[in-house]
Amino acid sequence: MKNPLIHLFNLLSDFKKTYSNVINNFTNFGFYLFILYSYPLITLPYLYRVFGVGQMGVIIFAQSIIQLFIIITDYGFDLTGTKAISINRTNQLQLNEIASVILIIKAILLLLCFIALLLLIGVSFNIRNNYPIYLLTFLLAIGQAIFPVWFYQGIEKLQYLTITNTIIKIIGIFLIFFLIKQPNDLYLYLLINGSVHLFIGIAGYSIMCLKFKIRFQRPTLPLIKKYLKEGKDVFLTNILSHAYISLNVIILGIISNPVLVGYYAIVEKAYFVFRWIAVIFFRSIYPHICNLAKKGVLTTQGYFNKIMPPLTIVFTGLCLLLFLLAPQIVLLFSGTSSNTPIQLLRMVSIAPLIVFLNTPPYQQLLVFGYEKKLLVIILYAAILSICSNILLSYYFGPTGTVGSILFSETFITVSLYILFNRIKKTFKTI
Repeated sequence: MKNPLIHLFNLLSDFKKTYSNVINNFTNFGFYLFILYSYPLITLPYLYRVFGVGQMGVIIFAQSIIQLFIIITDYGFDLTGTKAISINRTNQLQLNEIASVILIIKAILLLLCFIALLLLIGVSFNIRNNYPIYLLTFLLAIGQAIFPVWFYQGIEKLQYLTITNTIIKIIGIFLIFFLIKQPNDLYLYLLINGSVHLFIGIAGYSIMCLKFKIRFQRPTLPLIKKYLKEGKDVFLTNILSHAYISLNVIILGIISNPVLVGYYAIVEKAYFVFRWIAVIFFRSIYPHICNLAKKGVLTTQGYFNKIMPPLTIVFTGLCLLLFLLAPQIVLLFSGTSSNTPIQLLRMVSIAPLIVFLNTPPYQQLLVFGYEKKLLVIILYAAILSICSNILLSYYFGPTGTVGSILFSETFITVSLYILFNRIKKTFKTI
């Protein structure tokens, strides 16, 4: 009889050989996101001590406005751009065209966002009073606009993205700790923080041009319109997704009290950490799915049929871990061992698995051109999420808010599978 340990080792070896690109993408993209989110986690406690709650409140509010501009300038190219690059990765002329069009559109949107910021400065007394903060924070939007993450995802060379981020952000952390010493250093901090993101963008763009020989070419107006039209539905889907998730705290804050909002905020932070694991998986395999889609839906479906069962077991284990370690996680995030956030976290622990399970239908609908139908599902989910949150949080407080998360995520996953199974026979190769 075959040794079970040897059999397991052979299975793991086969899995690694077959899906080496996906494993590399997952590792590199996961590390990229780890660096992305570690940077503020490392610096924020120190900055609060230096600047105080008042000044940090102004900075965070400015960053929230600029974050909206970043979503606008991204325009869904993290998905549509990745798809276009992945499909045409061996065609240098097409790569030049795609990169040129995306960068031109981003530049136009960035200019419009800057004009919008100037208008906000003009009409709002509070913003006008702190206008240097907003102008320096806008460097984040510039850096994000020129950083071609969609290109590196499309060609599945995420190590370049990871290396540039890591080196420049480590330098940024050292500069913050060594140079920022008193409240008067506020503008210097904003300049350092903005420059970090700007240099990451410049480095990413430079590597794309020098290493991968991308040459800028002036796109025609019809071509720009074509890409704007193709990305519109994904852009609106992203806006809706961000909106209904962000509204959870606002609705709970209006209906309940600050203590309950604080409990929910603890749970939301922990939940998003585990939810991002599902997002990393989604982003890691997406370029590969775009490439497989050229062979048809049977190929993409066969791929998902192979990888989903073992990965579902892994995600189930992660959710179980979240459930069992809820007391320790709450203590880590908040310094409290209150029973309320522990119970809430245990309630929401199944949600990352629900999000993970919608990956096959979501990606296949996306790559085969059914963005409009995806938008409709997300729109209904947003409406249901807001309505259920208002109703449930009114009667059950943060427990109701967690219930609305489970309800909306389940609705999205079930709806995607129903839609996919109903129309998959109409899919055409891309």
